[in-house]
Amino acid sequence: MTIASRESPSWFERGTFSGVFVGASQYLFDDNPATQDLTGLRTVAQTIANVVVDERFETVTVGLNSPWGGGKSTALNLVGVELRSRPSTVVVEIDPWEFVDSGDPRGTLIARVLEGIAVEIRLRADNARAKEESKIASFAQDAIDRLNALRKRVSWSKVAQVAIKSALTLTPDISGMVDALTPAPEAETPAKGMRAFREDFGALLAEIPDIARVVVLIDDLDRSLPDDVLGALEAIKLFLSVKGMAFVIAADDDFIRESLRNALDRNGGSRGQFADRYTEKIVQLPFTLPRLASQDAVAYLAALFVQAEQGEAAAIAVAERATQRRANGEVPYAVVNAAGDMPTEEHLRLANQIVRGMSSSRRETPRQLKRFLNNFAVRAEMLGAQFDGFPIDVLMKLWLLEQNYPHYFRDLVGASADGRAKLLRAWEEGSDTTPVEIASWAQEAPAASLAAEWVDRYVSFATAVVATLQSSAALDAAQAALLAELLDVSELTRTGAIRRMQDAPTTGDEDVARHLATAIVGDRESAALPSLQALAHARPDLKQFIVESLMDDYVLNAIGAEHLPWLSGPFREVLLALRDRDSTTEDLRTAINEELQENPL
Repeated sequence: MTIASRESPSWFERGTFSGVFVGASQYLFDDNPATQDLTGLRTVAQTIANVVVDERFETVTVGLNSPWGGGKSTALNLVGVELRSRPSTVVVEIDPWEFVDSGDPRGTLIARVLEGIAVEIRLRADNARAKEESKIASFAQDAIDRLNALRKRVSWSKVAQVAIKSALTLTPDISGMVDALTPAPEAETPAKGMRAFREDFGALLAEIPDIARVVVLIDDLDRSLPDDVLGALEAIKLFLSVKGMAFVIAADDDFIRESLRNALDRNGGSRGQFADRYTEKIVQLPFTLPRLASQDAVAYLAALFVQAEQGEAAAIAVAERATQRRANGEVPYAVVNAAGDMPTEEHLRLANQIVRGMSSSRRETPRQLKRFLNNFAVRAEMLGAQFDGFPIDVLMKLWLLEQNYPHYFRDLVGASADGRAKLLRAWEEGSDTTPVEIASWAQEAPAASLAAEWVDRYVSFATAVVATLQSSAALDAAQAALLAELLDVSELTRTGAIRRMQDAPTTGDEDVARHLATAIVGDRESAALPSLQALAHARPDLKQFIVESLMDDYVLNAIGAEHLPWLSGPFREVLLALRDRDSTTEDLRTAINEELQENPL
């Protein structure tokens, strides 16, 4: 299997696996929340739906927890689909992120719930009239009027202040709520406070015909600011937790707890230690989505490959078959021809190669896998434009090394052609000095040492593409000459170039600085690093452009312990970012901390 050159159809257009002609966009996957279930979340959604409508719970809040990209939004969508199939259930969807600029997300959340119920009542009334059913139709206008009256009763800004005070003490401020719930219009009956609001709201829900439960689905709460997170939870607990109400909150639990700590401390309470207790008071049933195990990841990748070639329906069939095998305890979950003639052996071979080559922490969520494939697809397309017939399995093997073990990839890049072949053979033989993870990578088929020509081409492209991609623009002849001087082996030549950039600044210096930063990848680092350090001191106005390029994942992956002394002074923020990355090794993280301690601000 090979990648086509640009003169012939691209690897996308030829089809990576089956050879059919497909469009380039079909092998790029949208990493927004999926509308279809390819990871077996439907059973989770059905379970949650059953819980929130269970009559044994007068009211209940379910927390749907997973890390970024773990499928929370997809699962929440599936919960909504399941609940809408139940006639006695009203579903209201809320995304706090959408009204973050409203001035009062707390009040807006409450208003959105009331509006959602009103819309559902109106729709049901219209349907009832069409069917000449008078029960809900005759009640509808009265219910809508009462919902609108509830909305008008709340002085949202006062509620926000009292909610924070209540959270700090973990007890409601009744007198404050009485004031906050005083009606704005003079014609309204005076509010009797928080209890009266909840009683009136609960009474209204109980009177609505044929509706047993209102379920509010809240997504992306972990994208909100700390005070907004606190306000949303207060709205749920203090106003809407009445009989017949249920909530499903999809959010990263760790992020929510951290937001609460920040909000409580910032409001003068110094009560960060209560964050855990507070979330437990709000969320009665926390549920954590399972992370993708190896077999799950293989099945998901296979479904994505099928989706690219055959469409969504075929992918869903493959995913459903994998779910059945998982439920039956059959391994592997994804098998050849599980649904018609899909997936193929080639699909599964490549899926297994990816999963075996990736560390578990980097392929445990659907979004991580999609982003990996998207980046791989772009690299494959670019290589296909330069090299005819590049084997896809060799490309994937080298891409896995570059992404998962960047420091060893840098060793490969820095070696000569002969030295590169020797290094690959040494890794494949698995000597005592070869790290276990690198030996495992090297011993996985295909053998890179037997594809030396393709390895050399990949390395050549990888070192050249960084400067092309990360710069804001291609360099003209004068800029290219200046960059060459900055990367010259002669310190005298480099110093002269820096002095000219200091004495006679030009508008193209930003692009030169970006190219210089990306040049630390490959065999030009020995000249690039001192030039970067000198340029940051000589031209402080260029520092931000250098930092932007250094912060790119590709460049960060190339930074090793030997580079730290050059970067710790002018580019301290780069070291901090590198230290805090999940993929940074503990040895490098320790070296960064030592370097920062030796060179404090």
